[in-house]
Amino acid sequence: MTAINITHLDTDKLHPLYCKYEQELQEQPAFIELDIRDGSLIADWDAETGNGAAPDLWHGLRRQYGISSNLTTDEINALLTEVAPIAQRIVDEIKIQSDGLQDRPVLSDKAESAEEDMTNACRFASTASSGIYDAGDWFEGNTVEGITAETTDEQLLAMANEYRSNASFEGATVNGVDEHLTDLRDELKEED
Repeated sequence: MTAINITHLDTDKLHPLYCKYEQELQEQPAFIELDIRDGSLIADWDAETGNGAAPDLWHGLRRQYGISSNLTTDEINALLTEVAPIAQRIVDEIKIQSDGLQDRPVLSDKAESAEEDMTNACRFASTASSGIYDAGDWFEGNTVEGITAETTDEQLLAMANEYRSNASFEGATVNGVDEHLTDLRDELKEED
């Protein structure tokens, strides 16, 4: 019997599975992944854009269950622990068969039921955080104090770090703070 081996996240990032590429409209999908061959259970985000997939993922040896990228590190780690017994049911009830070229999983009725439970547990995991914002949305309608045309890059960096820290304290992640503050300063320079 293969035992489930959880790899909890070890990071200071509030929302570690949030990634949005600049050229993309949506953030990258976040997921819990179960490798049915060795029982490893992890949380990650998909670095691929489009429809690419590794062969072992394509053939179902690694199985992914979508989660919200708004989940915090603590919430993700709690979810990993919560779904571990469901993952064990999947691993216990799934068989791997080879067709001569590729190993493929064969799911029993119990494994299919456990997969449905896993999908639902991941899909309905909710967050208590304030969420993830682009800087323009976070600062919208608010005056940013202390920025002048003469504000240095070092001063902007210190301000950006303070804004990020304050947002994190409020349970939010704000992306693009440095660029937003730089743009505000540059607009003031153009006005002079």
